[in-house]
Amino acid sequence: MTHDQEEAFELADRVVVMGDGRIEQIGDADQIHDHPASPFVARFMGATTELPVTLRAGRVDAPGLDAARIERRALPDGPATLFLRPEDITPIPDPSGCWTITDINSTGTALLLTLTDDQGRRIDSTLPRRLPEARALTKGTRVHLRPEGGAIFPGPRDAAAPAGASALPQPLPTPKENAR
Repeated sequence: MTHDQEEAFELADRVVVMGDGRIEQIGDADQIHDHPASPFVARFMGATTELPVTLRAGRVDAPGLDAARIERRALPDGPATLFLRPEDITPIPDPSGCWTITDINSTGTALLLTLTDDQGRRIDSTLPRRLPEARALTKGTRVHLRPEGGAIFPGPRDAAAPAGASALPQPLPTPKENAR
């Protein structure tokens, strides 16, 4: 048993993610990372941006969002929450965009952007600095968002917050057959 997510994924074929004393998901690292089973698992896996969206015919819709790259989901129409990681958010320059780049920093290899919408919500985006699209991104630039992937859970954002969300999840590694 470990609380170290990286250690669990490096040592195990299967991982059990537990929250508030319950099993939330069992799977390998890629399954859990790419297809979290609950908002709790999505948050644990680093999907720290939660955007309110509307589902229509399995498609995500929200102002300022180009969700064409988000896979259609077999979920009911209505309010939902889109969970995104900073590295899954590509800001696209758009003078009529709903988001503004309010801060930009470079690590040498990546740009770390803070984006603010017209309602004052702040989100982070991380993208490779050498991408051709990155050259047009400067402080004050208006953008719309193009999620490259994400997890969707039906219901309003408040409903997506699980009971005991402050509890730390506990990934439990299942040792590989020949690991010592």
